[in-house]
Order: sequence, then structure tokens, then C-alpha cells
Amino acid sequence: MNDTSANSKEVDATATRAFGIEKYLFKKIPWALGFMALAILVLFLARGGDSSDDSEARVVALFIIFASLAYIGFAFHRRNSPRKPMLELSPSGILFRIAKNKELRIPWSEIHGLELIDIRGAKGHIFRDVTAALVSREFFDANNPVKSWWGRGPGWDVHFVPRDEMVQVAFHHDLLTVTADELWQEIETRWRVFSGSPSAPLLATPRVVRERGWIFGWKPTPPQQRAGTAMLAAAAVAMIYFWQYLHAWITFPDFNGDTGTYYLSQAFDQTGVYARLPGKGLVVLRRSDFSGIGVTRCRSDIERDAARSGLTPAYTAFAICSTEMPHVSGIAVRTIFKLAGRTFTSKDWQDKPVEYRAISPVEMSVEEANARLCELGVCADA
Repeated sequence: MNDTSANSKEVDATATRAFGIEKYLFKKIPWALGFMALAILVLFLARGGDSSDDSEARVVALFIIFASLAYIGFAFHRRNSPRKPMLELSPSGILFRIAKNKELRIPWSEIHGLELIDIRGAKGHIFRDVTAALVSREFFDANNPVKSWWGRGPGWDVHFVPRDEMVQVAFHHDLLTVTADELWQEIETRWRVFSGSPSAPLLATPRVVRERGWIFGWKPTPPQQRAGTAMLAAAAVAMIYFWQYLHAWITFPDFNGDTGTYYLSQAFDQTGVYARLPGKGLVVLRRSDFSGIGVTRCRSDIERDAARSGLTPAYTAFAICSTEMPHVSGIAVRTIFKLAGRTFTSKDWQDKPVEYRAISPVEMSVEEANARLCELGVCADA
């Protein structure tokens, strides 16, 4: 096991070191871009819809887009115009800026020890390897700049951890955009030099450097990380470009199997079923043309819709259902009908029009019906 000294660097204890959160805010920009991309995708999916769900989705998506843009602008502003650093280490002690005009000053002599701790935050999140300075509760209560409970905010408990008659003041390296080792060394070196007790024992074992893997102990190398990022970016571009295909695939049910019998009755009443009869060619038949009912099987499919394509290709999901039934003439014929999503308008309990989509039989052209029947082995005679 490697201890801290084996991985340390020279620290100038007499220099003042400052740590801000501007880099941390800037590193979160990819998250804002990700949320914005998802919101843009929602806008695409909800475009053209007049239902209340579509309207709500558009409002939420627009809010996320504007909030993401606002955060990105704020992060750039903070990087170009940084505020006073959150943490300052100097020969006189630690200056910890909790909030605007709220500063906690800790002389090195008031620190009883240093610890490396794990802190459980909100929703079970664990902040690991956090450098904490141990001060007396008496000192903390006397110098705490935020006296009221309501003014402390939700992150108070992960920065100030009570322990018996002491308080652990935690300095989160992730928020300060430094490594846990670097922050530990900067604080420990100054504490030993300026506390008046250079040989003071630590209350916890100094940090042992350990590499944590991302996936079951495996941590990718920088080239592997770049390659993975490129692959994810390519996948995201492909998903955005083919979003209409994904939408059609997700929203249209899978009719594979014996699931179309329910729709056969609707097809009889609405569009009729298509069949090829000897000597008559392709005809449209109704319920009265058959002496019995067979088992209906459907097959779902997706095809490109050139008429609706714009910046991205449009796709339409549908199902072709086939049934072999006895005709009144005494012969068995193979019939087909087509299912697709259609928009209907009804009225709610307040007599207001409400749009909804449902699967329903749709008309087919003669050419399409001929082609679909031929796919099933029932082709026109040459």
C-alpha cells in the first residue's frame, strides 16, 4: 500500500493557496447540454400535436432548454469573472467562505486533528475521501457566521458534521476541482507547520492512494475514454437524426402473433378486407361475403414516409394482418387489411374536444394491396 508521502509533492506552506468553484461549475456544462438535447428531442416528438399532453411536454421542454442555456451562460460568466475563492489556506489559518459575506476563519492552532472521511449526503450519495478538520464545538459555535437554522441551506450537513463535543469541518475536493491527495497535502502541511505541534498525531490514518475502477474495478485509459466519448457522440447524433424511426418503433404495438382477430371486425365495418378471387382479381370483401371466420395474424413493420420527411427522415409504423376464411362461393381465400395509428377527436366531460391516437384499419391502394398479397404468396396471374 502506498502512503501519502510516497505520492506527495513539495508544498510551500508559507504561500497562500486559494480554491474556487468556477471549474466545478464549468465541468457541469456537458450535463446541461445533455438535458438540452433531450428537451429538443421532446420538442420534435411533440411537434404538431394539439393534445394537452403534447402542450405540456412542449412547455416542459422549453423550460429545460432555457434553464440549460441560463446555466451555461452563468458558468461562462463565473469562469470569466470569478468571485472570491471558496477556500483559502494561508499561514494564519483556513478561510472558508460558506456564502456571500459569510466566512468561517479557523486558525491552525484551533484544529485538533485532520481526518479523511466519507460523508453520506442526500438521497444516499456518498462523498468519499473528504478532508475534514476537527475543531471544538465551543470554537465552532462562537465563530459560525450562520447562526439561524433556516439560513444554513440543504448542504450544511455535508460540510459541518457534529461528533460529540467536536465538529468536523469538511472540505470537498470535488467541489474545489482538485484531487483528494492534493487538498490533504496542502492542509496537512500547513497544519503541521503553523499549529505549534509539528509532530501532532493524526486522528485517522492518512489517505491511502487507491484507484477506483468505473466498471467492476476497470478504469479505461485516456485513449479509451476519448474513443468511448466519440462512440457515444456518434450514437447520440444517430438517435437525433433517426428520432422519428425510434418514435414509430416505441409507440406502435407489436402485433406479431395471433393478436389481430380483434381488428378483423373493425376492418369489415370500416375498410373491408382485400382478397383475390378467381376470375375477378383483387376485390374488397365484407362480412357477408364469408361463411366463417379464421384466425387473424398480423406482422408489424416500419417504412419511410418520403412525403413527411424534412430535416430528418420520417417513418410510419403499420401492421399487415392476414386471415384465411371460407368464401360464400365455397373456396378458401386469403384476405388482408392494414392497421396504422390514426388521430381521433372526442369530447371530455366538460364537452371540450380532446385528441387521441388509436390503432385502426386504414385504406390501401390497389397497388399496395396487390404487393402485400403477393408477399404472402397470392400473386396475380401473369
